[in-house]
Amino acid sequence: MQLFFKSLIFIGLGLGIITSLFIGGFMVGEGLPDLYNGKMGALWPMIPLIAVSIMGVAYSFFKKITGALISIGSSLLLGGLLIYKHTEMWIVAVYSISFIIPALFVIIGEYFNKKSF
Repeated sequence: MQLFFKSLIFIGLGLGIITSLFIGGFMVGEGLPDLYNGKMGALWPMIPLIAVSIMGVAYSFFKKITGALISIGSSLLLGGLLIYKHTEMWIVAVYSISFIIPALFVIIGEYFNKKSF
């Protein structure tokens, strides 16, 4: 049973890395042209929250539950910002849930991995 929970941690960290690379690359690809043109695009208010989510994923390699909670908190704030800006719900899901699910995998796996059966 512990192998399952260790695998869940590994899957959560892997999905977190993939999500960070994908969304980080998207932000660079969409944000740099706006920066060069001198206009503030729609992505600029989201960049700090996404950066904190990515840092939470990176921190979860050292302190798993703390890093995952940072990632979840920032993703919930990002989802709230997107809902406040009247964004379509699928965009909220892409940006928020893509960080929340791997973090939940890490938290569940770490919790049950430390708990003795």
